Amino acid sequence: MAYLVTGGTGFIGAYVVRDLLRSGERVVCFDIAPNPRLLQDVVGEEHPDGLTIIRGDVTDAAQVFRALQEHGVDRVVHLASLLSTSSEENFPLALRVNCQGTNNVFEGAALLGVKKVVWASSVAVFGPKSRGIGGIVANDAQHDPRSVYGSCKSFNEAMALHYVSKYGLDVVGLRYSLVYGYGKTETLARGTGVTYLSDLIDKPALGQGPCVVTGGDDHPDWLYVEDVARAVLMADRASKTATKAFNVVGDFRPTREMFDHVRSLLPDAGMTLQPGGQMGGASNPWNYDGSAAREEIGYVPEFKIEEGVKRNINMLREKAGLAPVG
Repeated sequence: MAYLVTGGTGFIGAYVVRDLLRSGERVVCFDIAPNPRLLQDVVGEEHPDGLTIIRGDVTDAAQVFRALQEHGVDRVVHLASLLSTSSEENFPLALRVNCQGTNNVFEGAALLGVKKVVWASSVAVFGPKSRGIGGIVANDAQHDPRSVYGSCKSFNEAMALHYVSKYGLDVVGLRYSLVYGYGKTETLARGTGVTYLSDLIDKPALGQGPCVVTGGDDHPDWLYVEDVARAVLMADRASKTATKAFNVVGDFRPTREMFDHVRSLLPDAGMTLQPGGQMGGASNPWNYDGSAAREEIGYVPEFKIEEGVKRNINMLREKAGLAPVG
């Protein structure tokens, strides 16, 4: 089958493309600013068979429709997005990219008979009102976004339901938590809002410092990027699901445990951990219920932070010509 992967040369996209190619699929990367170097790092080949990279803008419906039609696309993985901090800084652009761009993908898929769309939502659709008993955020919890980015993703989930009811489009949204892994720093300049990951993982791995890690009292859900890619393929291959957007969870662990593990792998790294939450003041854990994804698409995370971080660090060190750890 032929897949169109929007944002396919980006951080998450590179791993999705790698796994699709390994499965023998034909992949078209549709990206406004292609990054073939990151894709090559992750895929492991410069010109893999079955891969086409095209420059395209999801805000231009004609470009999206043409890519779907000219490449005989059967399925879409929609990952192109303006990220969190960038969305706050330029909300008109966020509306065009994250809302209109996603709508263009849904519209093109519905009109041209695409079999399925899997797209990247986010746990940013949730907020304080989403918390249930014990602070757990259920898959069907009330949306309560507190950012432009989260509001866009919430709107996209509503529009996805419109395309399900109007066209019968098979569409599945995946709400990612805190994604980490090799290639994350490629997105930092594009406004991920998690620049502290550079001090927590990348700089220590490369012997750079000092490394001051903020948010020492946080308790995130750490989602390794290879689990993200696996969830995409599982959602794509699942039968039509009753649920149309899933919480995709990883390893729910305090930042202090992540910090201590990195320091155990890199004992000479000059690292300090500051107390408090990333947003200042006290931190409240965000524990997302992943049972719907487990039951309907079979997804459960495979990577604890111990393995995910080691892989992340060793990929960074390999590219820098340094010896592996662990």
